[in-house]
Amino acid sequence: MRWVRPSELPTMVANRYVRRLVASNEAAVRQARQLPRRAIARVRIARTQTASNTAPDRLGGIGQ
Repeated sequence: MRWVRPSELPTMVANRYVRRLVASNEAAVRQARQLPRRAIARVRIARTQTASNTAPDRLGGIGQ
């Protein structure tokens, strides 16, 4: 236990809660920024690109 001036007691007690509030707010902001990025990345992974035509044409070439 540590001695604290009575005038500084409310500040010391409030600082502890303010730090927690700021940390939780920062975590929420980080998470809110990451969720759209993750969703976009997952959508891109889920979509397959259409394959190009690789079947030989009449002249023996590939695709048209």
